Amino acid sequence: MELKDATVLVVDDEPRYCEILREWLEREGSSVLAAENGRHALELLRQGEVNLIVTDIRMPMLDGAE
Repeated sequence: MELKDATVLVVDDEPRYCEILREWLEREGSSVLAAENGRHALELLRQGEVNLIVTDIRMPMLDGAE
């Protein structure tokens, strides 16, 4: 699979970092989902297929490692 065909989930509690990654990945042709914490990321994962997750490790509620 190529990046242009991938659905990528970006998870970060810093909105600016999510936006930077979203813009770059969309320029590469990816479909991008964004979540502000691990709980929201889990909800998005339950809704559909995700090929790649880019996550911050330290976040409130549920961190990237969990």
